[in-house]
Amino acid sequence: MDEQRVRTILNEILHCIGGEGQLTSQMDSSSLPKAYFIFPDNWQNYESSQYAPVLKAVEGKYQKVIVLPEHDAKSEECFSRMGACTVAVYSDLHAPDEGSITVFPLPCRNLVVKTALCLSGDFVGCWIRQCIEKGLHVYMKKEEEMFTGQEPAAYRRKILSYYKDVRSYGICFVEDGNSYGNNLKDVKAQQAKPAKGRFITTRDLRDLPKNAEYKIHPGDVLTALAKEHVKKFGIRIVEE
Repeated sequence: MDEQRVRTILNEILHCIGGEGQLTSQMDSSSLPKAYFIFPDNWQNYESSQYAPVLKAVEGKYQKVIVLPEHDAKSEECFSRMGACTVAVYSDLHAPDEGSITVFPLPCRNLVVKTALCLSGDFVGCWIRQCIEKGLHVYMKKEEEMFTGQEPAAYRRKILSYYKDVRSYGICFVEDGNSYGNNLKDVKAQQAKPAKGRFITTRDLRDLPKNAEYKIHPGDVLTALAKEHVKKFGIRIVEE
């Protein structure tokens, strides 16, 4: 057998090995749980440097699913250049997969307020509600500068209370890609089985007289408006 023939056979073997390696990599990726990256309507106004580190933080841990408000071929091509991922739009998805995580890679105060008030009338609100009910991890990007310093103190307290309420739902606020990476380490090991609870709203409390007692169970969560109602009417919350 001449030298040229040997080289040809070696090249064919290397090509096959490379193809098998690539196939194995794709199979490994498809077996990973999903990480949904949900972008808001105005996401194009942000530089990619603000969310690219967050996407990189899940490499090798999750399948990336980029979720955009609507189809945009140019944007989909842009995300595909950032690494292997699937691009979907709000209307494509109905519920998060079991074992998945959801990441909001850009800061959005409206998102925090809606989540604190348990508003689920749109795709994002409904998605977060389903994540909470299934005990799935949700991560939100924290605002770098929350206040200008000119707001009334009452306004600042109210916004901070919304952040506190959202944290009480088990949602994690992170500052950058490194923070996501640290929070995602051994996420399955950290995830405890969620308590079966319910959201307590003003509807549950409105028929109670002043200074009444209302019993809740472990895992129950009072919405922001319910907390205001409790404070206003002196209702005592007792955990059974």
